[in-house]
Amino acid sequence: MPETAGRQPDNHRAVRRHGLLLRKHLRRNFLIHSIEGGLHAGGLQFRAEDIVLPVMVATLGGPSWLIGLVPILARIGYPLPPLFMAHVVERLKRQKTLVLVTGFAQRLPFLLAGLALVLLPKDTPGLAVWAVAACPLLAGLAGGFGVTAWQEMVATTVPPNRRSSLWAIRSILASLIGVLAGYVIAKVMGRYGEGNAVGYGVLHLIAFGFVTASIVLIGFIHETPYPRRPSEHSASLWRNLSQMPAMIAGDRRLALYLAHNVLWAGLLVALPFLSIHALSALGKREGFVGTLLAAQMIGQISGNLLAGWTGDRLGGKVAAVCGEAATLATCIWTATASTAWEFCGGFLLLGAGQAMSSVGLLTLSMELCPVQRRSSYLAVMSALPVPSLLAASQIGSGLWRATGGNYKVVAGVAACSVALAMAFLVRVREPRAQTPLGTIAPASIASR
Repeated sequence: MPETAGRQPDNHRAVRRHGLLLRKHLRRNFLIHSIEGGLHAGGLQFRAEDIVLPVMVATLGGPSWLIGLVPILARIGYPLPPLFMAHVVERLKRQKTLVLVTGFAQRLPFLLAGLALVLLPKDTPGLAVWAVAACPLLAGLAGGFGVTAWQEMVATTVPPNRRSSLWAIRSILASLIGVLAGYVIAKVMGRYGEGNAVGYGVLHLIAFGFVTASIVLIGFIHETPYPRRPSEHSASLWRNLSQMPAMIAGDRRLALYLAHNVLWAGLLVALPFLSIHALSALGKREGFVGTLLAAQMIGQISGNLLAGWTGDRLGGKVAAVCGEAATLATCIWTATASTAWEFCGGFLLLGAGQAMSSVGLLTLSMELCPVQRRSSYLAVMSALPVPSLLAASQIGSGLWRATGGNYKVVAGVAACSVALAMAFLVRVREPRAQTPLGTIAPASIASR
């Protein structure tokens, strides 16, 4: 279903006016969206959920099931609130107020976790573990109430043929900050020592500074709301929820994309244990995580440059498939790596694959959704994979525990899941082939 779906025949004048306003404010909004996203995602790299947080939990004595769960705690929090907010967001003409209120609430857990880790007594590592774990979960829950409003705001202020480059620039800025984060992490961990909660608290407070700056910038966005009529399904919460199964069944591309998302979550069988495996195989201390993170960020910069260029011109599917192929190669390579340069190369390839798949999937999902039901589509896209995320994390931790930390086993399972996900993704028809490149009408985007 092309993203121009949902326009009303008697609304052409308002649509044209929206197009004029979008072009008028595009440069300003594009710049703010880019910097805001770079600050937000870059700040999170100081306690990166797939590399740094698992090491934090492990060195503080956290259980293996929690180590496997850490990378998805934020993603567990995000999906449920949008299901209950979709019918509200689809009726809103402007979203910025909701985005700002929920955005500030989303950032507060970073401050609270940082202060707790710095101020907790040294003989309470158990409390420190739960402070680290609670932060992304609470942030995700708070952010989930405003994420579809934020998605709607981005969709109505940036046209389709500029979105891939937007995601790429945001991610490049985040990767540059991530390179700095790698250096800072190594210094902080070296100063405070392995397993010291105070050092982890400092990293959380640095992250809080970056993500707070990002929400302040959102206040300067000039909204250009799209003149649409709310879907009849948005009349009530129950009506909207009850129609979602039929919505999936009636859209083959959506069904294929959702199947891909469920299987793509299988990467998390191995990802939480990759940095732990690298440190163990090399006999390195936890400060080496900063080097691995820097390599990953360099890979993300190159991957974003390529994905931004191809996505704007060809659509998101090509970039997503290439990125997932690189991620599949990473699973295989790191399972046999034994030297520092091999692991650094594996993390660099992982970063490039993550960047390309992220930009591609954000662009693709954006154009799969009809305008009128954008928030409902987005809510389903983010909520349906949650059980598979939970299953993948616990399958991974179970295999890790049962095999005594055999990374080859978890990497093999993750590789099979990623390969199956790619098989579904290649069957999704590229929406860009049905929608003119310069189309102004907005569409939805995947979860932040």
